[in-house]
Amino acid sequence: MTQVTTKRTVGRPKMINTSSFGTTSAILSNDVEKTYEYELIHTYDKYKPVEKNSGKPYTDPYPRYYGLANKGFAINPKTKKIEEWRFITGQPSIWASEQESLKTKTPREIAEMLGQQENQLGFIKGKLMVRGVETLKREALEAQDEFEGNTTPIKQKTKTFRLNNPDQLVAKGLSEVRAKGEAIQRAMECNSEEMVRAAFAMGINVDDVTDLGLKRIELEFLKRAETTPEYFLKIVSDPTNDYKYIFDQSLKTGIIVSGRAENKLIWGENNNVIDGFDINPAGDVTEQLTNLVIKKNAAAVKLYEALTPRFTE
Repeated sequence: MTQVTTKRTVGRPKMINTSSFGTTSAILSNDVEKTYEYELIHTYDKYKPVEKNSGKPYTDPYPRYYGLANKGFAINPKTKKIEEWRFITGQPSIWASEQESLKTKTPREIAEMLGQQENQLGFIKGKLMVRGVETLKREALEAQDEFEGNTTPIKQKTKTFRLNNPDQLVAKGLSEVRAKGEAIQRAMECNSEEMVRAAFAMGINVDDVTDLGLKRIELEFLKRAETTPEYFLKIVSDPTNDYKYIFDQSLKTGIIVSGRAENKLIWGENNNVIDGFDINPAGDVTEQLTNLVIKKNAAAVKLYEALTPRFTE
């Protein structure tokens, strides 16, 4: 078995088994310096519970493991004929006609080889990463009738997986890292008041604003920036955060009260009715008031301006 080494920044050199790389390839394009990502097309998103604010599934939308066949029949692009293929490491090709060392093996011996772990083609949580040097594995994947990029399938099967464009993956990865960095930086730039109001809009409990409570809010705030950066950046820059927070806290603390006067709010301290708009006490009063301010209802804007100083540092 031939072995080569690749450099690592720390530790001992990592040994790579080159016997499964193959010498010929039917893949349309391949760069040995890249890592190719294959991804399942169908997910179980519809059946997974989602996080209320971000809309992301609580659990992985893909099955924990999805296995593909490691043998079958496909059109050999070199011969243009339907031929048997088998993914067995150590062979120069996936095509049975070119696997000279296996021609003396019995069907049982070949079946045992195909059953070995190193010869399995499986997706873990919807993903399968394949290095460019692993040409045999890539050929075996792209020979599958289930592969989205197979334009000459033997059987018309539902396409279950695709190849993500490596260049797009790099761009996507950079975009995600940059978004995370931007979100964390934006979170660090927020003062306590901005943080609390944006955190409230994200569904984070902000009732405790003691020193310890603010630290807990900040911790969860930073976690949101790190785990859901795009959602975080959208919410933290939403101008309605202030409206929602001021009205919600005013209702919670009894500064303004709904339900005592029909379709009206009253001041908690003197029971005076607040005129200029109607509200539905059975609905989300905070949301109703926020929408009134957005629509520039004069009485709602005046109410917001009167309440704001009570919650400003």
